[in-house]
Amino acid sequence: MCIRDRYIGTWASNVELADADGDGEIADMEMDIYGGYAGEMGGLSYDIGLLYFWYPGTDKLDFFEYYGSLGTSIGSADVGLSINISPDYYAESGDSYYINASASMPLSDTFGFNASVGYQSIDEEATFGTPDYYDWKLGVTTAAFGLDLELAWTDTDLSNSDCFGGTDFCDGRAVFTASKSF
Repeated sequence: MCIRDRYIGTWASNVELADADGDGEIADMEMDIYGGYAGEMGGLSYDIGLLYFWYPGTDKLDFFEYYGSLGTSIGSADVGLSINISPDYYAESGDSYYINASASMPLSDTFGFNASVGYQSIDEEATFGTPDYYDWKLGVTTAAFGLDLELAWTDTDLSNSDCFGGTDFCDGRAVFTASKSF
């Protein structure tokens, strides 16, 4: 049996990012607009699509990504592999790709565990502000009040000196997420 779905969506967050050309423009919002095609066939799930990152108020940060992923279940665990490719990445930093492997599994009837590891490659590292890097996440999930909740630890292999000219943006940190899908 083959199950297929077409979808479109958006996601937004507040940010404070200076435009890449030094003209003083500041983005105070990131809006992601996406659409794709997902399905399942023979126990293998897939998802392909296009994602546009829009930073209103700037003219050098916006970019497109093409993405694709495959996933399956192994026992009670769900595992996946995804890739995102951009022909002109954030701040006009050239070709880029991101590869991510993930796994999730139930811990009980109400809690779950997830983990992922990824690799980001950036063509023009100096323009972007960091060299290529690895990232990872370990998280615990649950549902409450009609929301999906996650508490996760995320980190990279970048030192502060490699991170956007000497910042702590790339340091490990706890992230709490509450989400609702319609």
